[in-house]
Amino acid sequence: MKKNLIYLAILLILAGLAYFLYSKNRKGGSFSTKDFAIQDTSSITKIFLADKKGNKVTLYRKSISQWTVNNENVARPDAINMLLKTIHLVEIKSPIPKKAHNTIVKDMAARAIKVEVYTHDNEEPELVYYVGGATHDDDGSYMIKDGDETPFICYIPGFHGYLTTRYFTTAKDWRDAEIFRYSAIGEVKSVSVEYPKKPELSFRIDILTNNSFELIALKTGQKISRFDTLLLKDYLSGWRNVNFEAFDYLNAKEKDSVIRSIPETIYRMTKKNGRKIELKAFLKRPGQNMPDYGKELMYDADRMHGKLNNEPDLVLIQYFMFDKLTLPINYFIGGQQ
Repeated sequence: MKKNLIYLAILLILAGLAYFLYSKNRKGGSFSTKDFAIQDTSSITKIFLADKKGNKVTLYRKSISQWTVNNENVARPDAINMLLKTIHLVEIKSPIPKKAHNTIVKDMAARAIKVEVYTHDNEEPELVYYVGGATHDDDGSYMIKDGDETPFICYIPGFHGYLTTRYFTTAKDWRDAEIFRYSAIGEVKSVSVEYPKKPELSFRIDILTNNSFELIALKTGQKISRFDTLLLKDYLSGWRNVNFEAFDYLNAKEKDSVIRSIPETIYRMTKKNGRKIELKAFLKRPGQNMPDYGKELMYDADRMHGKLNNEPDLVLIQYFMFDKLTLPINYFIGGQQ
């Protein structure tokens, strides 16, 4: 019995020594399993991400549930929620194996993503760390705090997989697919649809109140005195939530060719807060797998190229989404579509 107690005492001493050695792995002293986590994510007001290739993005909280990308575009709620969940739940599983230290540190120096987390609108970050690649079993990611010497294996308890892919650094991958959006028509000052090839069909709608509107012919600048108010009000509801499908990955020559061509339609929305959104829609050549329905198609029957404001990248937009907006002025005054 006495011998067993001696063994137990030795075991406890060794365990304590092991914990002490682990806790001294970092330059600044001991560590907690929650060293990479922020418990109250509602206090987070800004997140900065940058990689070794020069890509960087800053996410700003504008309200409890809305974030922006570089203070320009609305951020994807799903991606933001996933990142906040990761920052809240991430834990240290263990320090990295000593024999793998140099290899992992070298790899992180070349590929790690820098993360700066700001809280309460403070100018200095609450937390700064680097996220490396996946562990060999793909069940965690290597992370190291700014100023430390030794990375840790980090994971989310109960989740099987690595976390690196949640920290992406390309702005367009963070942005929401929103083009036109409003919650109440009172947010909107005007919308317009311009047809460069058929200017006589172009129009603008000015929203005076929730039930009072003006219809203007863009070609002449004249106000239309008689139009169907109910028809026009129903039309405006089509602008409530309009998105693009995806980014349009063209090479520089193809993109330049599209932009230099005459757009089929130009859609504009002006918000009462001064924000202006413009989308130019261009015809798109059919893809290789586009069904021809028994005849050769000159243009894609489902999609167009879109140029949003002054953004450098084109997007893909669907006729299905935009047909409800693409109407002539005489639609509102008793003419035929």
